[in-house]
Amino acid sequence: MWLSFLLAFALAAPPRVAAHLQDDEPATEAPHCGACGDRGYVDCRKCEPSECSDERVLFCSVIAACETCGGTGREECTRCDAVPAQSIAERKLAVAKWRDERAEVNEYMERELVQMESAHFVLVFDAKGVKPARKKLGKHAAAHLYLDRLEDFHALFAKDLGVKEEDWFGKTTVMIWGKEADQVRASPRYTLQPSNTASKLMGAKPVVSIYYDKSHLHEEFELHQAVVHHVAHCLLSNAFDGIWPGNIKGGWIDGGLAHAYEVELFGGVRHYCYVESDSMGMFKFGVWERSVLSDVKAKKELSFLDVTSRHTSQMTPEQHMFAWSFVDYIKRAFPEKLGPVARALKQKQPIAAVIREQFDQSLFSFHESWREWVLATYSPKKKQPRSR
Repeated sequence: MWLSFLLAFALAAPPRVAAHLQDDEPATEAPHCGACGDRGYVDCRKCEPSECSDERVLFCSVIAACETCGGTGREECTRCDAVPAQSIAERKLAVAKWRDERAEVNEYMERELVQMESAHFVLVFDAKGVKPARKKLGKHAAAHLYLDRLEDFHALFAKDLGVKEEDWFGKTTVMIWGKEADQVRASPRYTLQPSNTASKLMGAKPVVSIYYDKSHLHEEFELHQAVVHHVAHCLLSNAFDGIWPGNIKGGWIDGGLAHAYEVELFGGVRHYCYVESDSMGMFKFGVWERSVLSDVKAKKELSFLDVTSRHTSQMTPEQHMFAWSFVDYIKRAFPEKLGPVARALKQKQPIAAVIREQFDQSLFSFHESWREWVLATYSPKKKQPRSR
């Protein structure tokens, strides 16, 4: 898992995405069988599943289509008696079932698509010309890169909000298209929101559909950033109860958290969501820390109560900026409170009650504490992403 994490982020375009890892896994005994590594099977010689060797990939349509191995990517090892955890026959049945489940998307889009599944995501990837670190990848390799990134981000999100495995309501489906016509066709069917850029379906079974429009997402890392932003919305809606807080006056944490990950991982904000029609490319790159600091110094900041009493669709760009800062404050100064605050808001608890219970403060005193933190923490200079 750690190797796939390092490879995925080594391919990421900018130094904007940083990850600090500690490999503390215990040493394992060397395998006895040099052919299969004691797995009980070897890779299929036809489809070369070594390209899909990441253990987090449960299914891959490229391997699943191989007739030689029945989509298993495996052949029985003839040099040892090791017994695989899942027999080849069982694997064939599982792959066949998965292919049947995913066939509807191929039929609707009228072609075979690269599709993958992991523990927390289903990925449909149909974009060409993905070039992280100036290295052009084919659809198969690019899909693996993005599935790795999705699982890495999921782990980060779950850690930050204290979401346990049993707290997730379902997997998030992510669709990435290389043609606007495909986004236009797919979005109303799978997200229930027509869009030629990006759209989302929130809740217990979230779906994100994004068009990799290179006229707006000029560099590959901008596509990565767009995926992080939209998936953050979906994960928040899915965690704990399958309820999206963006339409129950929780727009500040819905938008603020998505922006927080943009700032943390990419150094600034490029994406805004109004209802489910994304306006990416219409706003200048936002470096909000210095803007918030300037407004606080001039005592022109928006009030916490004003920002936290709106649906996501009602929020202006300025309100998005201060929503980010309020989330940033909780996330960095009180990291253990972020999950409980999100959970309470999703349960429709009044914001005053949430702040009183979690911080033992009134809304006014919370705002004043945030002001003091901003003055002590934010810088007027542009910063690089914070390391994790």
